Amino acid sequence: MNPIMAHRGWSSRAPENTLAAIQLVIDEPWIDSVEIDVQLTKDLVPVVIHDFRVDRTTNGLGYVRDFTLSQLRTLDAGSWFGSRYLGQKIPTLEEVLQLCKGKKQLNIELKTNDDMYKNLAAMVVQLVEKNQMAREVMITSFNLEGIRKISKDKTSIETGIIIKGVPSSLSQKLKYTGANVISLSFIF
Repeated sequence: MNPIMAHRGWSSRAPENTLAAIQLVIDEPWIDSVEIDVQLTKDLVPVVIHDFRVDRTTNGLGYVRDFTLSQLRTLDAGSWFGSRYLGQKIPTLEEVLQLCKGKKQLNIELKTNDDMYKNLAAMVVQLVEKNQMAREVMITSFNLEGIRKISKDKTSIETGIIIKGVPSSLSQKLKYTGANVISLSFIF
């Protein structure tokens, strides 16, 4: 049987990547895991948000990397979805790990490109290990370098690369990164 994974929490029923959306997944026994997206704040705190900018999913404007955690906490990340979710905040990765521990598997996507967030991979691994969740987490990314760094550190955390479209040089990419999972984004 193939595992069922909720994308950005249960993003069709609650504002994506919020604790509310993730709690909905936890409450459903037939959903095996939840995918979330992680970036870094200006003060280097891993937070759970998909877009590089806060504009679409909060009442703020600007890049995630330009906000401190305390500044992000002033933003409303739920009311755009519906009044029921007024006051939802952008969660930290640590909050999500604590919420999911022992309840749901996590697919943590590193949201980074090129040299943006150079220490993101290491910081995510550190939090996963601190929370003793290496066997409950998979770390994935479009960014091959981040996945390669994790694999080279010989951590027990499963890693995966995300490929968009028709994959080219797939075996070379897997060998280079040391990843053991492939996630394909392909439109038929």
